[in-house]
Amino acid sequence: MDPLKLLVCVCFLLTGLSTPSETICSGESYEYNTSLTICYWLVLTEQSAQASEEQCIDEGGNLAYVPNQSALDTINTLRTNAGYQYTPEFYIGYKEYGSTVYVWDTNIEQNFKPWASGQPTSNTNECITVYNIDGTWWDEKCTTNYKAVCSDFGPRTGKSTTPQPTTTTTTTQQPTTTTTTTPQPTTTTTTTPQLTTTTTTTPQPTTTTTTMPTTTQQNCIPCSCYTNTTHNKTVEEFREEVRKTLLVDTSTLSSSIRKKTSASDPRPSAAAVGYLGVVLMTVVFGGILLMDAGNIIRCGKAIVKLTKKLLA
Repeated sequence: MDPLKLLVCVCFLLTGLSTPSETICSGESYEYNTSLTICYWLVLTEQSAQASEEQCIDEGGNLAYVPNQSALDTINTLRTNAGYQYTPEFYIGYKEYGSTVYVWDTNIEQNFKPWASGQPTSNTNECITVYNIDGTWWDEKCTTNYKAVCSDFGPRTGKSTTPQPTTTTTTTQQPTTTTTTTPQPTTTTTTTPQLTTTTTTTPQPTTTTTTMPTTTQQNCIPCSCYTNTTHNKTVEEFREEVRKTLLVDTSTLSSSIRKKTSASDPRPSAAAVGYLGVVLMTVVFGGILLMDAGNIIRCGKAIVKLTKKLLA
């Protein structure tokens, strides 16, 4: 066989054996740690955060995991290409508890938190959305209807059982301990019939006085005592002292200050009206002076002659 033909056949076979690069994501994607690809897609149905999370799970992912700025840039590009670079807001897979942000339904804290100016609003149990062209984060009520961003990678998988993370499970155990403390009021109510029997048997008031402090001291705090500071002042003197303390200096009120100052009006129309008034007043009074100019000059000359005669 011709060596040239043999070389062409070998190259053809090698080309056929090489696997073409296949696209992992059908939509926008972001490469994470150079060995893992995160695929992002949009949910354009406006619904609650929990409903969006369940739809993301049905489509093979969760609400979006955003580990850093590069991932957020990919989401911003995806929203911009869909025509939503400014509005509306899109849910992502995080919740805010106090000042800490957790990945949805986990106890994993998030370090990357590109909050918008004035955010967060310090409300507890809030869901997080991306907003504006830069994708800054806003905390919103989880029941508000917004669109959402999904991703096929994150530190959690599967359908969420509760809308709160694992740390909230520990906080929900606090009400559980509260329910363990609620048997104490229950035992108190069971002792209440004893108190009732005690009231029926009036010779045992001592048991009533001993059980009442134990139930009240657990839930009550000592009251602060009132101290009389009037020092034997009469009612009129004390009233006058209170009146002077509560009396407001009216000269510092904005209403008093505005009576002596004019409010500025930056509108061009207001300035034009002022200039027109100055011009009209100048024309009117100038015309009057011009019409009487002859009389003013003659009067002036007569005054000068009279002054010279008096001085002569």
